[in-house]
Amino acid sequence: MKKGEKAAGLTRPFKLVHQILSLTGINFLRQSIIGYVELTIVPLRDGIRSIPINSKQCKVYRVCLNDTYECPFQYFDPFLDVCQGDNKEQSLDHFSARHLVAALQVDPDCSGMGASVGSGKGSRITGGYPGGELVIDIPPEALHLVSEGRPLRIAVEFSLEQPKGGLHFVVPSGEGSLVQRGAHMFTWGHANSSRLWFPCIDSFSQCCPWQLEFTVDEGMTAVSCGDLIETVYAPDMRRRTFYYRLTTPASAPHIALAVGPFEILVDGEMHEVTHFCLPRLLPLLRTSAAHLHHAFQFYEETLASRFPYSCYKQVFVNHAPVQVASYATISILSTDLLHPSSVIDQTYETRSAMAQGVAEQFIGCFISRQSWSDTWLTQGAATYLASLYAKRCFGNNQYRAWIHSELQEVVKYEEEFGGIVLDPSQAPAPPPTAANASTAAGPTSGVNPTNAVAPAGGNLGGGNIGVGSNSSGAHPSASIAGSPMGGHLGVTTSAISAALNSGNGLAVGQGLIAPGLASPGCAPPFHFPIVSLQTASPRYLDVLRKKAHLVMRMLEHRIGQELLLQVFNKQLSLANAAASSASKPQSSSTLLSAGGKGSPGEGGTYAAAAAWSQHMLISTNAFTRAIFTVTGKDMSGFVDQWVRTGGHARFHLSFVFNRKRNTVEVEVRQEGVASEGVPGGSIKGVRKYVGPLLVTLQELDGTFRHTLQIEGTVARADITCHSKSRRNKKKKIPLCTGEEVDMDLSAMDADSPVLWVRVDPDMTLLRWAGVEQPDFQWQFQLRHERDVVAQLEAVEALRAHPTPASRLALTDTIENEKTFYLVRCKAAHCLTQVANAMVSTWAGPPAMLAIFRKLFGSHSCPHIVRQNNFTNLHHYFLQKTIPVAMAGLRNAHGICPPEVVRFLLDLFKYNDNRKNRYSDNYYRAALVQALAATLTPVISVVNPLGSPLTAESLSPDMRLILEEIVRCLNLEKLLPCYRYTVTVACIQALRQMQKFGLLPSNPSLLRSYAAFGQYIDVRMAALEALADFTKVEGTQEDFEFLLDMAVNDPEPPLRHRLMRLLIDKYPPFVHSTQGSLKGKTKHPVDTESTATKLWDLMNYRLYYDSRLRCDVVDLYHDFYGMKRPQCLSGLSSSVPDSTVEPSEELGSPPYNMSSTMGSRKRKASPAKFDREVKPGSTDVSDSPRRKLAFGVVSPQPQPEVLTDDDRLGLVTVEIVDVGDDAGGVNASKVRVKESNSGVTAVDSGIVVKDELGARAAEAGVPAPPNATVQSPIPVQVKQEYFSDNSASLPGILSGQPGDAKAPTGFEPGMFKKEGAMLHNPAAKPPPSGSAPPNVTPVKTPSGKTGSSHKSHGKDSSSKGKKKKKDKKKHRHKHKHRHEHKHGGGGSKEKGSGTGEKNKGGEKNKSGTSGGKGSGKAGSSGSKGQGVPSESKVSGKEGLAQVKEDHGGTSALLAGESKSVLKIKEETLSSGSTSPSPEHVNPPDFSF
Repeated sequence: MKKGEKAAGLTRPFKLVHQILSLTGINFLRQSIIGYVELTIVPLRDGIRSIPINSKQCKVYRVCLNDTYECPFQYFDPFLDVCQGDNKEQSLDHFSARHLVAALQVDPDCSGMGASVGSGKGSRITGGYPGGELVIDIPPEALHLVSEGRPLRIAVEFSLEQPKGGLHFVVPSGEGSLVQRGAHMFTWGHANSSRLWFPCIDSFSQCCPWQLEFTVDEGMTAVSCGDLIETVYAPDMRRRTFYYRLTTPASAPHIALAVGPFEILVDGEMHEVTHFCLPRLLPLLRTSAAHLHHAFQFYEETLASRFPYSCYKQVFVNHAPVQVASYATISILSTDLLHPSSVIDQTYETRSAMAQGVAEQFIGCFISRQSWSDTWLTQGAATYLASLYAKRCFGNNQYRAWIHSELQEVVKYEEEFGGIVLDPSQAPAPPPTAANASTAAGPTSGVNPTNAVAPAGGNLGGGNIGVGSNSSGAHPSASIAGSPMGGHLGVTTSAISAALNSGNGLAVGQGLIAPGLASPGCAPPFHFPIVSLQTASPRYLDVLRKKAHLVMRMLEHRIGQELLLQVFNKQLSLANAAASSASKPQSSSTLLSAGGKGSPGEGGTYAAAAAWSQHMLISTNAFTRAIFTVTGKDMSGFVDQWVRTGGHARFHLSFVFNRKRNTVEVEVRQEGVASEGVPGGSIKGVRKYVGPLLVTLQELDGTFRHTLQIEGTVARADITCHSKSRRNKKKKIPLCTGEEVDMDLSAMDADSPVLWVRVDPDMTLLRWAGVEQPDFQWQFQLRHERDVVAQLEAVEALRAHPTPASRLALTDTIENEKTFYLVRCKAAHCLTQVANAMVSTWAGPPAMLAIFRKLFGSHSCPHIVRQNNFTNLHHYFLQKTIPVAMAGLRNAHGICPPEVVRFLLDLFKYNDNRKNRYSDNYYRAALVQALAATLTPVISVVNPLGSPLTAESLSPDMRLILEEIVRCLNLEKLLPCYRYTVTVACIQALRQMQKFGLLPSNPSLLRSYAAFGQYIDVRMAALEALADFTKVEGTQEDFEFLLDMAVNDPEPPLRHRLMRLLIDKYPPFVHSTQGSLKGKTKHPVDTESTATKLWDLMNYRLYYDSRLRCDVVDLYHDFYGMKRPQCLSGLSSSVPDSTVEPSEELGSPPYNMSSTMGSRKRKASPAKFDREVKPGSTDVSDSPRRKLAFGVVSPQPQPEVLTDDDRLGLVTVEIVDVGDDAGGVNASKVRVKESNSGVTAVDSGIVVKDELGARAAEAGVPAPPNATVQSPIPVQVKQEYFSDNSASLPGILSGQPGDAKAPTGFEPGMFKKEGAMLHNPAAKPPPSGSAPPNVTPVKTPSGKTGSSHKSHGKDSSSKGKKKKKDKKKHRHKHKHRHEHKHGGGGSKEKGSGTGEKNKGGEKNKSGTSGGKGSGKAGSSGSKGQGVPSESKVSGKEGLAQVKEDHGGTSALLAGESKSVLKIKEETLSSGSTSPSPEHVNPPDFSF
């Protein structure tokens, strides 16, 4: 980044130069931490009045400035209620704009928003600058520090208990101490998730040195960023503190922590590299990390630069959400990557993941991105380096096959959803020629010529991405005066929503939102905003990384690999020089003295910080300039074409040989691009390409490359052949590799010298390429082309040509030992399709049977397989693939041939792995998959209609298959294999049998395997089967079970993977663009309850996990599209009112906080009551209101005092929820507590009686004579709730009734250095045994755990006296409405469960058992309506689990049919010695 470039890090009114993070109270049993942070910032200008930082979930107790000044603060998290109470529409059109606003309001990288968008009328200098959830006010007595330009040290004391995201505790159950059980914790989350576990400036552009301190129990090891300076034991020798120092500047998102009883392994080849793993995994760690030093050596040689850090650490943990997460000097990896030396399949994945983690240390952590729009650079460059290492490690064929698969995935995604714009911050430059621009738009529109031909909703994913410019992109309605933060951000929901809906885009700051993401008259290209990490779909981000890698390869082709690596070397050299200046300001004392007087630039602190921002951050523009500096080539056109514009090209080539002229007439047509004047015909995500295109012709005399210039949608060229036809002449044909081969040319035209044609063979473009040529040319290409990509393309093309010649070519490919193993495996699957298409003319044994016996059969007895020997890896993969491919064969009756079934069963029978040095677990899993693939629903069940399904109902072959599957499943409990691969295959096979009617569709078996405690791969297999079951024949209860698990499961990776299963593979139903189709029945899951739950998850319940929240957005889009769901009844939403605390069924909003000293009160906007409302009726107010967050703790709760403008009096009101009315509309009641103006009651659309009348109405008796009903009057009602649960500073309000207590061991100023304690005469230290101000969950009438409410009618002074009693019993006036069906009646019940915990610690099942019972709800004292009939066992993790059947067996067949077959437990004939993780065994199965 250059000085002239306006960057996020330099437009802030301050610069972060140092940060201290100290965690002293890490408690595994309570899953809590107590910590302290100190941020040292240098003000860059006068007039700073407040400083925004990022913090979510954390409870803040104290904010102090320079150890002297107490600072008031306030908390604002828009993700607690994304739609701000406006839930009536419930459409993604409405939600997407609000979602983007919420992300931008707290985005620390959103620079200059107020300056570019707002009107600049903010009262503070923070208006229009980066945002944050925690806004700290600078006291007036400390403003002289800002004017003098002195560094400010902001100290924040905080705690975090039971975190839902950012920090994950793994505490296994069982006997023994925490160390013996392997309890550990680690940080995790999406990028920019550090705010979830400590207050910081959560931006990649704010890098600084760090000082880290972590106090842990004896036996635990704390691993974090930087160098370990020292370890100090506490006086009692029961705790020790680890001190780390990171002198190289790093940003907060690159800070990580892992604590646990790790076993430590120092790398034998590189002593600065250390590996950490959980107990008893050290042998696997030695094997898995043995080759890591090769990656270091390769990167240092390739980049000609040393490793940027002084050390590197790898930590392997359980429940890791991703395979590898890279941070400064540390990578956190999943234990699933560890493997023994006997496992083959895992080696490739493990080495690739470790190499990716090391590559991201160079570019990604050391050189960080400037903003979110520059993510493609760091991800693309790191993946590019990792791919070069994979090429060195695994070979060129494996590398090219990987590139080919990534290209196919990117093309598939873009054609399904739309073009991916790698850098949406800036529109592409206008075309150089005015003629091209005038064909598509006016002179000021800035339309790219590649997008000009796209009609409305056209090629670039439904919108012309890149249309517009920075100067004209802003919508006139984007000029906003204020914001919910009192001028803090200068942007509001209506402004961005109007700008997005207008289609002109919104230019925020430096083009944060690209003008042209939606063109006039077009639908947005995606159903989510792509300009923020917090709003983009996780699948979009995954494909974006792959596309960034492909674009980096394209850049390598344009400038050369050597020059591209020189560009990387230049960036690393500049960053190393800038990082060397970070060693000077290492402590807070030096930072205070470095600032000097006057402007910050006079000292060395700001100069060093400016160097960090200039050279250690990379952006698209800076990278383009660096390429020009090194190579002298201007790549701005390339960047505009492929980085700032989305989509890919699509080519279809056809050719004809002209015998007279000896030329090949080639026609290249760009498919999916609409021609001018021709409506329609466009494909989403396809763009018009203008530029060179390489076409390769293989002729009789060799391979010749021709470059065609593509300018329009159709390009034609005549290519002169270098060869002449040779009739009846045999001669070896030279190939591109230089070798000469003999070919049988009898099938080709005698006059044509062309053997085959390829388009873009080097994959230097983002494209889909199809070639139209006869089958014999594809066969030539498969047999004789040496490029693995060409062979894969030929195999794919031969699927459409089921001829004997194709069969012979595929068979020869499988048998050819010189062919790459991936091609041979793919040819086996292709041969299955060809054989099935030729079933009527097929002669001889089943396809591939002879090949398998020839390769792996015994010499003396071919039908018996030899002992396993996997030393030849190509044969190993082929031996796994051929049985699965053969299982797909079908005869003329549509069933698998009996000889194939017998052949597969013999493979189980004769499998012998005793003398094999490698494990056969993946091979046995492939055999089980092959058995499942043989199943067909045709002539498999002989069962009279209505009779129960028993083992005798199955055909003999199906019975043998079932016996073998169940035997393998039960033997896994005695001899578990690596990662339970056989169990996973058996579960998938059982689900296949259920789908074909061979087993009863009973989900209870699958739920037992999906329960928490099983290995995650087993759980995912069971959940995939349950998702398939729910899609085919599931009910609302089945879907809610999956949704509960996807939100509340203790394992973070399972949540995301399960949600992606429901989105990508097994959505229960999908919306239709044409509306409801006739003849289609409504899916049982398509209910109002489903829409409401998904909306609540998106709106406020998943505030802590942006990735999971965006997953729910994708699922909501699959179900209902962009419009309001049709299943919602009425015009108003049935979601709870925004003032009602949500239940904890699917998650709860977090703690809110605001400073109790001097916190700023937000001005309430007037409520409008312009509708006629009858007494007792309910309505939903149009004005948005802030949701009262879960866990609100107010030290001294006081009623709101609002002013009635009409009567000029004071009204003290109390907001009370009154539940749902008869129409299902949730309403709130505002009760008058004190009034001096005659006003009795107001509310949002409901007329409320006065105190006596309200009590009489609740008691069901006539109201007193003086209880009159008043008409609605315009009284101000608070519409946005500022957080009330900021705990008072410990010791400041100590002893006062109602104040919150500090956590155990917490003392005010305990983190301060000796002598720096702020003297407060009124402060009293809290008692040593006091507990933190936590939130007491209560039970709602529905039996769900809700959030605590204010005790209405109680004096606040008595709250402290009844604290213990209130933990057990709370009063609230909420009613919840649930609709459910019992049995087959389907009638609504009015019963409700108690939902209270009994003394024994067990929870009563909520709901009724099907009768008409009704009861009082828990402790509320008010009647609750019906609750769902299904009972859920909810533990501490909130996971809905299914109880296992501990009777010894579980029947797979119907409950009324008794076991007929008895399967004896046998042992495998193979010696599987692979170590496996522990798991909980479900019961054995017998028939």
